[in-house]
Amino acid sequence: MRYLVHLEAPGWNVIGATAPWLPGVAAGHNEHAAWAMTAVGLDVQDIYLERTNPANPAQVDRRGRWVGITAERDEIPVKGRQEPFEFSREYTDQGVIVARDPQRHLAYALRWSGAEPGTASELGALAIGRAQHWDQFRAALARWKLPTAEFVYADRDGTIAAQVAALTPRRMGARGDLPVPAWSGRHRWIGWLPLDALPRTVRPRDQVVVSAGGSLARETRIRTVLARTARASVAEFERLQHDVLSWNATQLLPLLEQVQARGAAEEARRRLLSWDRMMTVDSVDAALYLVWEAALHRLLVERRLPADMAKEFPRLKQSIVPLLVAPSPVWFAGNSRQARDQLLVDALDAAVHDAARRGVEGRPLGKAHAVTFAHPLAVGQRARARFNLGPFEAPGYSDTVFAVSGSDPPTGPTLQIIFDVGDWDRSVVMSAPGQAESPYSPHVSNLADVWAGGGYVPLPFSRAAVSANATACASPNGLPSTPRRAASCIAASRPSRAGHWGKRTR
Repeated sequence: MRYLVHLEAPGWNVIGATAPWLPGVAAGHNEHAAWAMTAVGLDVQDIYLERTNPANPAQVDRRGRWVGITAERDEIPVKGRQEPFEFSREYTDQGVIVARDPQRHLAYALRWSGAEPGTASELGALAIGRAQHWDQFRAALARWKLPTAEFVYADRDGTIAAQVAALTPRRMGARGDLPVPAWSGRHRWIGWLPLDALPRTVRPRDQVVVSAGGSLARETRIRTVLARTARASVAEFERLQHDVLSWNATQLLPLLEQVQARGAAEEARRRLLSWDRMMTVDSVDAALYLVWEAALHRLLVERRLPADMAKEFPRLKQSIVPLLVAPSPVWFAGNSRQARDQLLVDALDAAVHDAARRGVEGRPLGKAHAVTFAHPLAVGQRARARFNLGPFEAPGYSDTVFAVSGSDPPTGPTLQIIFDVGDWDRSVVMSAPGQAESPYSPHVSNLADVWAGGGYVPLPFSRAAVSANATACASPNGLPSTPRRAASCIAASRPSRAGHWGKRTR
């Protein structure tokens, strides 16, 4: 997912993580400042209803008159076919048409800020890497268009901050929550929100800035740990990045003390109450909790939404914890607390049955959701054996600080960086499974075992530190050379310490 680089040019000395196919360092540091980013859910796209001409479906209504749809034809060469596959894309002035309803003479157009000129993903990182202080960094972020992200920032002058950045539309006549008619002209984008209109935090009183991708559980847990840490070292931040205490469980499991179930569900209730709330690879109770929390999400939605809507809305966008800790009539009919308690018990029954049906009953968490580094070319059994790496047993789940989420297979945090602003050479990184993509390279998987063991590798910045941590060097012509003659050296991929999960499990 990421590629580690150290780029030097006149006025530019930056190290960190980029995407292999994109320019600029999206998470890194220069001589003066460090930054990183997490995804944030800004609304940068809208669906427009287009009324099409019954006599000519290539026209749409604009304030009572028919205007033409733009069509672009394209071809895809296909191996084994003499003729290429031809297709066309249709556009209105509101965006690309993504669906049609010919019976109702409607079309649906998608407008997305990413279709605007200059919105190549992470292109703004080129300006960010040269920022010397916070004001310059914010000026550079004004050029950041996509993806929608929240940046955290720290510099050697002591400034810490966070800023949301993206090309975000200013809307007229609608909030963008639902599709709107295009033919009236009353629901348009009328420009873009300036950076000052997007959320930011600068020099907070508690001297802590946290960005956790919108997860209430992860952010609360991080703040709790940092609040009791007077002066955190790199090693302490390594432990924090691998923290697998379930904050959700600490809030939800006390509710089970007030209810009783029957049979296997009652046994499950007692097991969860005695569990230590740690999502470790060897914990059978952690695997049970994971199934129970998923059942809570599913049943809560199914009981308040029609079946067809519930199927399309499997997980709440917000945290389930406040909805259950303080139940309200919005989600629970009648006596809210009694209905909530019944949901807790029903979810226990569902969790027991789901675990048995999926064959995960009695299996530890690491076996229940092992992580595989899946390669895009791993199509078919032989290709999977050649390109894929794993599976690796991983702790945590989507709402722990060390976040493993999804399924088939689940994914984990492949990039982890800790920048020491006081001494850049003490910084460490993990970018799994390795630096190379070719299965023939020794660097394609040499970080996978280190990642699975919770370890890091050094991220040296000064010339002296780079040479001291080098295992191989490159001469000016790109061929291997000795460190004494090398123009630059590749940082070693040995772990900085043993890791935090004990021995590797695979």
